[in-house]
Amino acid sequence: MQDPPSVRLPNHPAKAGLLLEWRKTSTGQWEALVEYILDVPGYKGGLEPQTAWMQAYEVEPIRGEDYSRVPRTRA
Repeated sequence: MQDPPSVRLPNHPAKAGLLLEWRKTSTGQWEALVEYILDVPGYKGGLEPQTAWMQAYEVEPIRGEDYSRVPRTRA
């Protein structure tokens, strides 16, 4: 199985992550499930992967990544 594709998170402290899933909400908005590691100086949260749903506009594609296999679901 291939690793999930990477994405940029320009307004998030992690700055980048892996795109695990897209979902369309009942209101028609798209969200992205992203896994990331928060490695921020002074942050004591550790380097464990975190996952969070983010609005689609908060996630930017990276040239050369293949997003065609990312699952799409409805909320």
